[in-house]
Amino acid sequence: SETLESTESGALIGKAPIFGVGVYRYMGADGKVTAEFRPPEEVFSKETLESYELLPLTLGHPTEKVTPENYKKYVVGNLGEEIETDAYNAYAEMVIHDSEAIAAVKAGLTGLSCGYSCDVVTEGTVSFPVMDWEGKEIGRTTYQVPGNWNGTPYDAIQINNRGNHVSLVPVPRGGDALHLRFDGADVGVGVRISETQPTPTNQKESHMAKIKLDGQQEHEIP
Repeated sequence: SETLESTESGALIGKAPIFGVGVYRYMGADGKVTAEFRPPEEVFSKETLESYELLPLTLGHPTEKVTPENYKKYVVGNLGEEIETDAYNAYAEMVIHDSEAIAAVKAGLTGLSCGYSCDVVTEGTVSFPVMDWEGKEIGRTTYQVPGNWNGTPYDAIQINNRGNHVSLVPVPRGGDALHLRFDGADVGVGVRISETQPTPTNQKESHMAKIKLDGQQEHEIP
């Protein structure tokens, strides 16, 4: 992550994690709660990462997909043209242009939450190719559905993740609405429930990253 800084024009720029690998709990429209796994092979696929490049940034989740027709209504900034990754999370540079959104962020609204479409597999298996350095398939990684990932059980697996927007929210958690998946507590109930990183001996694991507003206190966000 990079500290949010003000440009000469008054915009805010910085870099932060926007989504990651793991098992997330979602509440459906019928009130049923399911645990859905985002495999690393899906999260870090070329198609998934490219779908988040230059996405619009919104103040809270809109009730519909962001499209060219409603762009002016919802968008307060945008992500950069390159998504970076480590072993468990994806990171994006971003710029916030809108004065209301800038004021909200400076007041502490620093959570980031993705709105995206995906297919949800609820039974059977899901497999991904294992490639060598020449780009040749040398095997496959297969996950059972339902199954267990690193000690966390899941009911379904998300595939074909395609970004639509990223929102500024109070608490970045998992939820859903219609055909979009939202990682925001303002649209559903949920949270990443899996342990996604190895814990060094005698060291407490943390999934938090710090984002600091220029001259103000640091805020921790997943």
